[in-house]
Parts: sequence; structure tokens; C-alpha cells
Amino acid sequence: MGVRYNMKVSAENFKVIPLKKALIFYCILIGCALLSYQILKLNISQNHFVWDLLVILFFILMACIGIASLFYGFKIVKCMQSPPPNTWVLSNWRVISGKKAYWSGWVIVFCGAFVSFAFIFQLIVYIKYFV
Repeated sequence: MGVRYNMKVSAENFKVIPLKKALIFYCILIGCALLSYQILKLNISQNHFVWDLLVILFFILMACIGIASLFYGFKIVKCMQSPPPNTWVLSNWRVISGKKAYWSGWVIVFCGAFVSFAFIFQLIVYIKYFV
């Protein structure tokens, strides 16, 4: 009785998103972000406090993404399955279980810790010296 690697995701264990819908969503999200940036760039001067606020919000957002990946990585380590059950996945993903999933979970935890601490440090430096 061995562990099966590379099983396809199923809708009974995961919240499956079709790949085409995910790509459309990401394209719309990136388009809106770029359009918002261009509108702000045209209408607000570079020395305005809004730009400082946007940089601070960006650092906070990236730190929160790092912290969320910490929780995701610990969930992978706990379940020894990547992606863990009851999470959002794309339709073409494969399930990995066993030691491979365990170590990939720790890699995600390490990367999440690095990203969150790096952006928290950047936030502190930016607020201390540039605001």
C-alpha cells in the first residue's frame, strides 16, 4: 500500500477553479492595477502623500502575503499533502502526498517567512527614513 503521487485534483476534496476562468481573472486584475497606476500617475504629483501611502500599503500587502503563505505551508506540513484539502486549486494541478509534500511545505514556510520579514523590514526603513 504505497502513496500515490501526482493524482488529479477532484471537486469533492478541493474548491476547483477552471484554468481559463483563473487566467481571465488574473488578466483583469493586472489590467485594473496598471490602469489605476496610470490614472494616479497622471492626476497626482510625485511629491504627494498619496504616493507614500501607496508604498506603505504595498509593503503591508506583501508582508500579509508572506504571512498567509506561512499558514498555507504549515497546513501542507500538517496534512502531508500539497495542496491541502479544502483549498482553492486550479483544475490542472496535481496532488502530491508524503515526504515530498512535507518538504515542499517547509520550503513554502521558509519562503513565506523570508518574504514577510523582508517586507516588514522595508516598511520600517521606509517609514523611519522617507516619510
